[in-house]
Amino acid sequence: METYLLNPIEIPLDALFLDPNNPRISPLDPPGYDDLSALFDTSAQPAIEKTVLEKFDIAALVEGIIEQGWVPLDAILVWEPPKAKGKCVVLEGNRRTVALRQIVHQELPAAEKKWNAIQAKKSKYDEATVDVAKDRLARIREIVKETKKLRVFPISATTTDELDRKLARVLGVRHISGARKWTNYAEDLYLLKRYTKVFKAKYPKEKMRLDQALITKVGEESSLLPVEARRKIQAASAHRHFRLEYEDKLPPGESFGETDHYLFEQVVRKPFLREQFQLGKDDLQIAPEGEKALFAWTFAKPRPKNADKNENIFYRHENVSVWDQMKRYDDANKTSFASRFEVADPQAAEPFRTVEAEWISHKAKQSPVDVVSKLVKQFEAMEVKTMLDSSAFIEPLLQRLGKLSAKYLKMLAAAQ
Repeated sequence: METYLLNPIEIPLDALFLDPNNPRISPLDPPGYDDLSALFDTSAQPAIEKTVLEKFDIAALVEGIIEQGWVPLDAILVWEPPKAKGKCVVLEGNRRTVALRQIVHQELPAAEKKWNAIQAKKSKYDEATVDVAKDRLARIREIVKETKKLRVFPISATTTDELDRKLARVLGVRHISGARKWTNYAEDLYLLKRYTKVFKAKYPKEKMRLDQALITKVGEESSLLPVEARRKIQAASAHRHFRLEYEDKLPPGESFGETDHYLFEQVVRKPFLREQFQLGKDDLQIAPEGEKALFAWTFAKPRPKNADKNENIFYRHENVSVWDQMKRYDDANKTSFASRFEVADPQAAEPFRTVEAEWISHKAKQSPVDVVSKLVKQFEAMEVKTMLDSSAFIEPLLQRLGKLSAKYLKMLAAAQ
């Protein structure tokens, strides 16, 4: 049986390097594991740490460790390259590594400063404040002492090819098909990175394209069906290309975020949207005309947090899904709401709010029985996986639907 992890070793916290390839921080241009100078570049570590601090609630993790002590129940996985003995890149456990760095470099000095202030003017502080400060400093010092050297598990790999292959299996099981799920964006970006690696290994002189055998291989590593692996790779590639093309065209102060990936997930999954934005089955990016329309409709103007104040044509990412629903409604009812958005002429599009309001009004003219029957059928046909992938957007809508259902049931009961 193949060995994936070596026996645990102890290594100084200072000898652990955060991984610039970490899918959790969703790097657009990761250096890979071949370039040891980039992997162990001390000057790059603060930027990676800053990204981890911004993307995750590290403060809560820090407080949890201080309150409960360092309990290393979950393994920290590392790789020690044969040509960089004594240095380890953290493959799994970057958040915990950052939290421990924060405790050493931020929390310990702060606790010592407070304790010294209390010692200098004891009369100013009540007994409870003194006890809390003393206890906190003692606990932090104990954690710093315990974690000066960390028990870590090295991945058994002597080459980067072996590392990529084994890491794909370990991370896929833990974070894609397992319980410790990444975000959809992190999943998809990781799969794209892995696919790119195996494609270049097999076809070093060919331009990147989708190869079914390689898609199946990468999917199997993460326990994904080939069709799902293809969708994820395609969505990540289309999103990445779009960001690189339009990052510098955004309004001042605007930037692309991880949640923008939802747009590309929807385009990949829905045949109507694929057709509109010109994304073929084997394409790795949306056609230039499609990208231009998507930008004009969704990103050309500032995007405030309050969607009601968003002046873009598409004021929410869910609008693309509603556009798809409009098309299906048009086909069933001989209407033309969806056709009021043309990729070939994006500037002529009306605000989505306007068209959506007319569409909803038109649907409301149907009999209640028709409306509810169609809704029930659509729910019955919906795949659970599709709902889970869009849970952040679907959950509030389902809650609203539940309240409306309860309201109408009460009205019907009162009328009877």
